[in-house]
Amino acid sequence: MKFTKLVEDLEMIIEYKIRDAIGETISELNKRNMLTASFASDNIITSGFMELNNQIINNIEEFSKLKLLKKAEIIVLKKQINIIIENQSILLIDEATKSTSYEPTYLKQEHLKKESKRIMNIQIERLLREKKQKTISFWWDLSKIAFTAIVAGFIGGYIKDIYFK
Repeated sequence: MKFTKLVEDLEMIIEYKIRDAIGETISELNKRNMLTASFASDNIITSGFMELNNQIINNIEEFSKLKLLKKAEIIVLKKQINIIIENQSILLIDEATKSTSYEPTYLKQEHLKKESKRIMNIQIERLLREKKQKTISFWWDLSKIAFTAIVAGFIGGYIKDIYFK
């Protein structure tokens, strides 16, 4: 399966999980007869963004387990998650407005969106640093092997020159 297909399928999976979290919040608010309260839309948005943040962290960690992950693929993953954040924030606003008849607080929504992007950037940066560290580690190990072979060659040549003339 191609990497781009894996990344594109993320949005549908994340959307289902967010809808499930929103449904639980709506049902809880409905049980307490608070669905028509003005703060209900903020609660729905908050629960949706909390689930979105959890999914961002989980999915990036799953992708970090892939071997030979290229930097270009990490950038594609970052772009797709940015798109997911934008699309899901629109979905959350629509769902909160439809369920409660109140618009969610704009500042809270923007704050939660920025928080999601910050979490994504931190996770992507961690992934890039891990990749860089693996590359450095590989070249360091390779140079140690090469240096050891060169030194062993000189020592072997010196010993051969002294004892086997």
